[in-house]
Amino acid sequence: LCLFWIEEAEILSSYDSWGTRKEGRGKVAELAQVEARNAALEKENKQLKAAAGIKKTLTGYTTTTASVISRSSDSWSEVLTIDKGKSSGLKKDMAVMSGGGVIGRILEVDAVTSKVELITTTDSSANRFAVQATTDTGKVLHGIISVQSNGALTFTQASSSSKLKKGTKVYTSGLGGTSPKGLLIGTVAETTKDSFGLSDLIKIKPAGNLSDASVVTVVKRSVAG
Repeated sequence: LCLFWIEEAEILSSYDSWGTRKEGRGKVAELAQVEARNAALEKENKQLKAAAGIKKTLTGYTTTTASVISRSSDSWSEVLTIDKGKSSGLKKDMAVMSGGGVIGRILEVDAVTSKVELITTTDSSANRFAVQATTDTGKVLHGIISVQSNGALTFTQASSSSKLKKGTKVYTSGLGGTSPKGLLIGTVAETTKDSFGLSDLIKIKPAGNLSDASVVTVVKRSVAG
């Protein structure tokens, strides 16, 4: 009788209060963890391939690839920390790309890490990218990238009556000397009027991965520079 009671107790102890076998529940949790790790590795692998693709297209530049190690909790849409710094030749104001386009620039540099301020920052003191785009007639329009209160990118100070059609690519112009020329920012999404109805408001669809970048490419300088 005592032996039977011990065996019964052992069997019952292998189940939780809902009647679910604990061993099976543990295996389900373990499987979920494995799937989560695999998904994270797959995402990082895709971004590494994208970074390799960026590097191939930037034949006129020297670049370095870095991993994102944190994202500011108090300004989720503004600052990333990457695992490369002065020891890798990084400097303040270098352009940073991910997913095929520019996502920001180096804000601060330490020995082995750097902070990246995203292009979508609403900080009025941020160093904005000088950009350019070419109209259907071949005219080059110059301006800077600005950010609206909702985080949308716009092409402003385009001092011309010429129009930029939807889908027109916008690149860094190299003016101001802080960023090299020819890095893709994004494409024209639509052109509307500003809140005063006086000038064009050119909205830009970013080409870069701004939402969940885990791997980035830092453009250190042009080969000729």
